[in-house]
Amino acid sequence: DVWYWRVLLGIPMILALFQAGLFLGKVAVDPPSFLVLHGKMPEARSLLYRSYGAEEPQDHECNGGREKIEELEVQLLELQMAATNFKSTPRIHIRQAIFDPFLRHGLF
Repeated sequence: DVWYWRVLLGIPMILALFQAGLFLGKVAVDPPSFLVLHGKMPEARSLLYRSYGAEEPQDHECNGGREKIEELEVQLLELQMAATNFKSTPRIHIRQAIFDPFLRHGLF
């Protein structure tokens, strides 16, 4: 009974360390939308292709999975459009939200 609580705390801690090692070493943390927003298009394209299990096409090569490539490119263009819309949208600060009658109703 004395050691049991250590096992209950130790197992999740081991799993959390394993997950942290995966995220730091193997798995990319930044989603493609974040990379597009910061103007890193080549990295976003390669991450999008890797996450769908497709190989990034080279300029000189023609492969048979054309539909999948077109879908991923359309998805990348949609991410670009969403990023430009986000950048053009004015930011609302908390002070503005508190003094705006419409937004204040949602806050309180």
